[in-house]
Amino acid sequence: MMVSTTPARGTSQLCTVMADIGSVSAFPGIQAAMANAYGAPFKDDGKGEQFFAAPDHRYIDLASTGNNDRPSIRAAVVYVSRESK
Repeated sequence: MMVSTTPARGTSQLCTVMADIGSVSAFPGIQAAMANAYGAPFKDDGKGEQFFAAPDHRYIDLASTGNNDRPSIRAAVVYVSRESK
């Protein structure tokens, strides 16, 4: 499932993708693929949630969701604008 928001003026745009995965053991491979594409995460909570910096001021929050019987992932992408002061 994909959810995208149209932001109100002055707020960040957000797109969230949620997907089932075949098994809990598939998640480390997804984390490795994200690290291969975007570099090492700048934050890792050690419990299955990592944050990556993507091009064009976008950040990706990758998280393991679901449970052992129905594992899934969530990837939320947010655009963070740069304000000049």
